[in-house]
Amino acid sequence: MSLVGFRSMLVHTCDVLRQGSGSTSAHGHSTGSFSTHIDDMPCRFMENTGQELLDPEYVNVKTWRVFCESGQGITFEDRLSYGGQTYEILDVVSDVAGASEITRITAKLVTA
Repeated sequence: MSLVGFRSMLVHTCDVLRQGSGSTSAHGHSTGSFSTHIDDMPCRFMENTGQELLDPEYVNVKTWRVFCESGQGITFEDRLSYGGQTYEILDVVSDVAGASEITRITAKLVTA
């Protein structure tokens, strides 16, 4: 797939949220608040149909696949904001699809 073809598939935009510095909880997690790191990043959100993640905190968790261009510097600690909802990033994979370098993100809904 050409880069132009891949970009034409990115029909959504989302914000990448990054946690600021704060104190550390008793469990070793940062308590800083999230703020916008990348604004209006072109992407494509797709529900992972038929896939549910078994999570110790939840019985069934619906996951989403998000595609964007590589080189955005997205990490597991970031979150995505799309359509008024916030998603926790579970997996980030950079890949090559034809002539395009893409990033595939797996995410779960955190807030509705």
